[in-house]
Amino acid sequence: MNFIDRISNSQGFPYARYIANDTCNIAEVLQLNSNAYTRSLLSSERSPVQSGFEGFSRRVGLIRLRNQAAQLGLKSDPIVPWIMHPRSKYKYRDTEDGMFHPSDLVPDYPSDWIRFDMEMTNFPSEFGMVFNSKIYKTYFADVYQSSNNVEELSDLIVNKKNEDKEPSGRMKASEVTKESQKKIRVSSSKDTEELTNEVSFDTKNAWNIIFETILLLKEGGNEALKNGFESLAANRYDKGLRYCAVAFMVFPYENLHFLKNHQLELVRNAGREVNWTPLLKTFISIRLNLSLTMLKVSINDRKGAMDQAQLAVEALEPFCRKKGLKFIGENLSQEVEEPIVSYIEAKDLQAKAYFRLGSGKSDVKE
Repeated sequence: MNFIDRISNSQGFPYARYIANDTCNIAEVLQLNSNAYTRSLLSSERSPVQSGFEGFSRRVGLIRLRNQAAQLGLKSDPIVPWIMHPRSKYKYRDTEDGMFHPSDLVPDYPSDWIRFDMEMTNFPSEFGMVFNSKIYKTYFADVYQSSNNVEELSDLIVNKKNEDKEPSGRMKASEVTKESQKKIRVSSSKDTEELTNEVSFDTKNAWNIIFETILLLKEGGNEALKNGFESLAANRYDKGLRYCAVAFMVFPYENLHFLKNHQLELVRNAGREVNWTPLLKTFISIRLNLSLTMLKVSINDRKGAMDQAQLAVEALEPFCRKKGLKFIGENLSQEVEEPIVSYIEAKDLQAKAYFRLGSGKSDVKE
């Protein structure tokens, strides 16, 4: 037994192969805090945070983004925190090095990115938080040293006249693609307002960004699973489902107005997606891939695997009843013509879903 094993056993964690620090589960802890805050608001209790929910959720997002970057050995961009940069002159480690996939650069939580991005909304929320660069000079220099002009960054983030006020910096635009992340320029609120008036918001582009992000996460999961990293694959698939929730769940969309019409359609169909689209097919494929991953011996979560397969079956139901038809409405009682290819593709996915359900109930090891 080596030193690490002896330490792990003495702490009650048998066979652990690493020593973890307090930040490993910080994202989950912050989510629990956020849930507790939300429950307090719903129960009309006194707000437990003086800054209010908006300021609190913004700080939670910043902490999660910086922690995600730190876990990858990167640093969060000083102006646009969901963009990650190397800490030195070295380039990103890529998949050929076996270190991480581009999908790992996608923020773990959609709410930490999408509502601030001007390509996703006409009215991006304020981001960042008040920072006293004089008192916390050392920390400020460490976080923002990637900039050639620290004073310029300080002007954007710190209101020197009154540090109790919110910062005025807002994002202009961003792009999360399968190849890279591009830096976003920042200007004053006035400039942002002028840009909003000059350029009409592209709803189709916002949906394309969601789709490309989900596709990237699926590809990252597939690569990890192919190379035998089942837990990593499950994490990437799970993050993919988190982004699928933006597209397929009904929730208060706030400033993400591109979701409005689609959410109204979901409500009319009892929360079901009734359009056979590449996004829906990718969503169902991620569920089935996650189900397969959870059946692996290293994870062996049969209940979780069966739950994912059952959810895939339910999502496919509107398209699997009759060839050339789909079923819509609150009880899926209305028949509408649908291309036969939709039925064929849906039935193929349905067969895989039932196989996953059968595997979960049997002793078959995948």
